[in-house]
Amino acid sequence: MAFPVRTLIITGVVIGAVVAAFFIGTLTAPKNSVATVSDERIQATAVVEQRAIVPDTVILGTVGEGKTKNIVPSVLPETATVTKQALKKGDDVVAGQLLGSVAGTPVFAMQGKLPLYRDLAAGDRGDDVVAFQESLQNSGYTVQITGVVDSATVQAVTGMFQRAGYALPQREIEPPPESTPAEPGSDGASGEGSSEEGETNAAPAPRTQPYIPVSAFAAIDGKGGTVLSVAAVASTVGPEQPLAKVRVGRRSISAHVNAVEAEQLSKGTEVHITADADKFAGTVENVGEFQAGSEGRTPGHNVTFTTKDEAFDKVQNGTQVRVGLKTKVKPQKAVPVTALRHDADGDYVLVQSTGSGSEPKHDNGQGADKQGSDKQGADKQGSDSRGADKQGAGSTSEPRRVKVTVGKTAAGWAAVESDDLAVGDTVVL
Repeated sequence: MAFPVRTLIITGVVIGAVVAAFFIGTLTAPKNSVATVSDERIQATAVVEQRAIVPDTVILGTVGEGKTKNIVPSVLPETATVTKQALKKGDDVVAGQLLGSVAGTPVFAMQGKLPLYRDLAAGDRGDDVVAFQESLQNSGYTVQITGVVDSATVQAVTGMFQRAGYALPQREIEPPPESTPAEPGSDGASGEGSSEEGETNAAPAPRTQPYIPVSAFAAIDGKGGTVLSVAAVASTVGPEQPLAKVRVGRRSISAHVNAVEAEQLSKGTEVHITADADKFAGTVENVGEFQAGSEGRTPGHNVTFTTKDEAFDKVQNGTQVRVGLKTKVKPQKAVPVTALRHDADGDYVLVQSTGSGSEPKHDNGQGADKQGSDKQGADKQGSDSRGADKQGAGSTSEPRRVKVTVGKTAAGWAAVESDDLAVGDTVVL
């Protein structure tokens, strides 16, 4: 029985020692350690940078057909009935191509302006001839701009007609005057004989020459386009019912922007276009005049954007896209917007002083005297050396207030101006 009793006594002594050690530790632990930790505040800072502040302007737009052209002959015949339609929706149209025929006359697409008002034949001259020869040149035909319908001009048009299965129409020309008129004074017999002889001779065939019908040509803008719609055979062509409607150029994007956004836009301004996951480079094509607000529409400007990227033609008409600006600005001093402060004197930031820090303050020449005169100095330093070190390490100077002028903001950063603020300074957030 002695052995178990001894074991119980030893176990009790060990447990008691552990409890006593824990109790003594709680009494001797620095009471200010928890308070010191809880009082510490981590101060967030940032560095002043040199960066471009670009406002994030995104415009919502809708894909449309772009610029369209109604294809109508330069001059319409009295009965402008479509007798042949050579196009269908989706076809590409190029200069010199047969579009169809109206009232039996073929109609060809021509590049450039066509101020035609009359049919042309060899020898005709005028400003309309100059414009027609320029159009032939632009459409790929080898002619000289002489202002006169010469053989080269007639041959170029003749070839155009023949390749389409047509021939140039002919018109009568006046015969030349007789070279030997009849002499007066002949007797009646001979006169009667002449009359009888004239009745037996056949009348001379009328002289004709080919001519270029003015109704055979229709102007298109640029080198060509894509057919959007066509007039049916037997329909009547007119200003409101063209032979074909063609999209010239590529699809465009239409948008409505407010006055502030319009100030950032002008013809040629570079933009980036996002359609679903696809991106395209584009430009501003046109900025319309300011329009007052109406029911369901805010005041602002209508804007058109275009792109030369051929892949954009695959984007469906009516698709909603996002248009962002490619604004080029110079880098300038900038701080995070969370570093900006404001009071009655205006905007400012707090800049940490350089060298503020971690060194404890020392009292030169008096430390030893103070320790000698203070009975408890050494004991206090020995027992609470960590507290003194902590206090010294935490002593910092207050950040200085720097007044700033705030400019544009974007992506969480603000452009600022101040002679007292430099790139690389540390500001308090």
